[in-house]
Amino acid sequence: MKALFPMLLAALLLAGATSARGDTTPPTGVPRLHYTRMLLPNGLTLIVHEDHKAPVVAVSVWYHVGSKNEPAARSGFAHLFEHLMFQGSEHHRDEYFRPFELAGATDQNGTTWLDRTNYFQTVPSTALDMALWMESDRMGHLLGAIEQAQLDEQRGVVQNEKRQGENQPYGRVFTLLQAHAFPANHPYHHTTIGSMTDLNAAALDDVKNWFREYYGAANATVVLAGDITPAQAREKVLRYFGDIGPGPRLSRPRPWTAARTISTRAVFPDKVPQVRIYREWNAPGLADADATLLDLASTGLGGGKTSRLYQRLVYRDQLADSVSMGVMPFELASMVLLQVSVRQGADPARVEAAIDDELRAFLADGPSRDELDRARTGARADFIRGIEKVGGFGGQATVLAEGQVYRGNPLAYLDDFRVMQAATPQSVRAAARRWLARGDFTLRVQPDDDVTASDAAYAALQKGLPAHAAAPALKPDAPVQWRSVASGVDRSHGVPAVGRFPDLRFPALEHARLRNGIPVLLARRGAVPVVNIELMFDGGYASDPAAGQPGRAAFTMGMLDEGTTTLDSVALAKRLEQLGAQLSASASLDISTAYLSALKDRLAPSLALLADVVRQPAFRTADIERLRQQWLAGIAQEKAQPAGLALRILPPLLYGKGHPYAIPFSGNGDAATIKALTAADLRAYHTAVVRPDNMRILVAGDTTLTEILPRLEAAFGAWKAPATPLPTLTVPEVPAPETARVLLMDRAGAPQSLILAGLLAPPTGGPDELAIDVMNEVFGGGFTSRLNMNLREDKHWSYGARTLLRDARGQRPFLAYAPVQTDKTAESLAEILRESQALIGAQPPSREEIAKVKQSEVRKLPGTYESARAVLAAMSDIVQYRRPDDYVQRLRARMDTLTDAQVRAAARTVLRPGRYTWVVVGDLDRIEQPIRALDLGTVQVIDSDGNMLR
Repeated sequence: MKALFPMLLAALLLAGATSARGDTTPPTGVPRLHYTRMLLPNGLTLIVHEDHKAPVVAVSVWYHVGSKNEPAARSGFAHLFEHLMFQGSEHHRDEYFRPFELAGATDQNGTTWLDRTNYFQTVPSTALDMALWMESDRMGHLLGAIEQAQLDEQRGVVQNEKRQGENQPYGRVFTLLQAHAFPANHPYHHTTIGSMTDLNAAALDDVKNWFREYYGAANATVVLAGDITPAQAREKVLRYFGDIGPGPRLSRPRPWTAARTISTRAVFPDKVPQVRIYREWNAPGLADADATLLDLASTGLGGGKTSRLYQRLVYRDQLADSVSMGVMPFELASMVLLQVSVRQGADPARVEAAIDDELRAFLADGPSRDELDRARTGARADFIRGIEKVGGFGGQATVLAEGQVYRGNPLAYLDDFRVMQAATPQSVRAAARRWLARGDFTLRVQPDDDVTASDAAYAALQKGLPAHAAAPALKPDAPVQWRSVASGVDRSHGVPAVGRFPDLRFPALEHARLRNGIPVLLARRGAVPVVNIELMFDGGYASDPAAGQPGRAAFTMGMLDEGTTTLDSVALAKRLEQLGAQLSASASLDISTAYLSALKDRLAPSLALLADVVRQPAFRTADIERLRQQWLAGIAQEKAQPAGLALRILPPLLYGKGHPYAIPFSGNGDAATIKALTAADLRAYHTAVVRPDNMRILVAGDTTLTEILPRLEAAFGAWKAPATPLPTLTVPEVPAPETARVLLMDRAGAPQSLILAGLLAPPTGGPDELAIDVMNEVFGGGFTSRLNMNLREDKHWSYGARTLLRDARGQRPFLAYAPVQTDKTAESLAEILRESQALIGAQPPSREEIAKVKQSEVRKLPGTYESARAVLAAMSDIVQYRRPDDYVQRLRARMDTLTDAQVRAAARTVLRPGRYTWVVVGDLDRIEQPIRALDLGTVQVIDSDGNMLR
């Protein structure tokens, strides 16, 4: 029987196979993803897309169930169940991630949203059997492995995920938006994260019933995209999934826009740094052409710097720091959402009046032809960039799965682009009139430090909301007699071993020089018609302290795309939109960069813009003042976020006052300096750093040296260096502190505490860099690392705990990071300390732990460098840290020679638990005394600027 099994599978599968190869021509300039679709006898849908550029396959499994399907008093359950799907299955009673880490999986995660739950990973093509075995085992064999202990563990993890989100500024806003957007009996009335009460009420029987009802094969779509053929996919998927039951016939909610007929509003006081106004309109679901037309409308109204509301509120009236507007498309209905951050001191009523004024004008006249063309070009360019990867959060597999699950057509995105290309100013205006003129909900979030008042308002705003008497009846699925087939898999042998792994395909780096000596480095990658260019300049915000101007470097680079001597800020932004190009400039610790992503057919004019931005910035007074206000608002936002606040405070503590690295990790500087910066300061930094004799050009994408060099010569070849010498910077070494110290910052009423523990490690590029990186992965760098398994999986005090190393040419910071529930703050500090001591003492990195990390790091290389943007990032590191051209290709050989002793020695070099600098942000009334009782070291309370309070 087993010898006949593959032929039987092929026959069964081919009987239900359909191909998209006969579909109509796609809209102009929009790539068509060729696919083969097959329907298994048990109702499971399989979609296969071939892309052989890298030896990897994206495995994406979508279940057509989300938070809209949750019964009353069980909000948050779909997401909680998603977490339980990672707790092992009947034939793999261990963490789901372990075999994937060993196989070198990348882009692995699971997500839940209103209409679907998906699980995805990209694996080496030789590990596909392992991935399909794992996915099929939890689809068909989960219940015997889930017990009360797993439910309680993941309930705690999810509740900490909720606390972590709500501990951020504006973190409770979306709960209020959904509650007021949709009637109380609408499936979208509640958020996916759910309520604490409902999460606490979830029982084991709920888990089993949810699985039985929604996780059958007929409610699932499997997409395989990458280095695979349809024939291979047919055999493997039916072999692993064919014996899984189809599940019951389901009844599904019907589309229900819940169209608004009146406008309502609410005010929510919260601990936020500035007033923010949200306005929401209900709109048809994603399958309706109006959803696409509204996307065009929202782009014109609030989609970027050139949009009408941004121009009015930020440029003209100077009432706001930022404006954004877009469509959130869902299956039953969509939400059109406008968000405006009100400038300090501005009257929110004037902001709302201006919004109403611009909206009236748009509804009267619609968009201009130019606005419409720019919106279409941007959408096409973004799509092309997104489908370079086979998997992840937005790659090819996601595009095909979304189309199939929601609309029964993997190429549904082509329908949307057809609507977009056929759109006229009149049709967009008509759609806007249908949905943006008939009622809305406005939420104004006001700064208020009174936690009790905020909590009371939050609760009150969710009470007494009306239901709708005309809720549509559920729609049952069509009756089909699905059936499972006998499997050829003996699961008693456990997870299939992965015996071999594909080689990395990393492009060879090609070198050239322009006539003025600028070095050029090229890596060819032609998967999509996009060229990525980075201009790298030595010198970043590490130079700020010496100048006494923290924030100068980042602010200067941020000004480059705010206008040139030939184009003002708005004209530049419009030109970039017309070209579908992305352009930015920024500073990091040791370097400054300018970045361009251009469509290949528009490379020459895009490159000319890059040259104009870099060589001829205008530094106009009006643009400086506008960016200054936005920058100050950004600093205030940093200080309002627990992690942002801690990361501002920690560097001066680690490096000492006056050190080049003793500045906030963001590089944004402090308010006093930003307020004092002048155009002369910006020009001085630009002249000193942004110059041809300090520049390297890195190119990755769909081009060759023959094609790109003449264009680079035209843009930069005649650029002459100034006579002034290049700036130099010395980064002194800092000795470790003699003792530990603990800095506490108060965040009254916070549901979580943010813990950072910092030390200094040797520089990036040092001789022990690889050993340090492996040690870090063992300690806290990955999901199954010691620290995360302790605080998240074992104790469920945190949504996730990690350790990380930030790259730097000088000593780099080593950080342990853990947002934890407030009542477990002191205990979590004690656990971080205990894990640190164990790693250099009684429990050093084991042979097994080290081998797992080494194997994972090598095996994930093909997936890591699948995209041209990832290749460009590697090139940047190669240049910045003076690595050899074949650094990536030689990583396997270097890993092979790395010894366990070297990794353990690296742990002893970096980890000095008795010398940690601890920064904790939380509710001091609840956490201060327990932390002091730990006797970790000197304890001090500081404010958000690092000033000592006690």
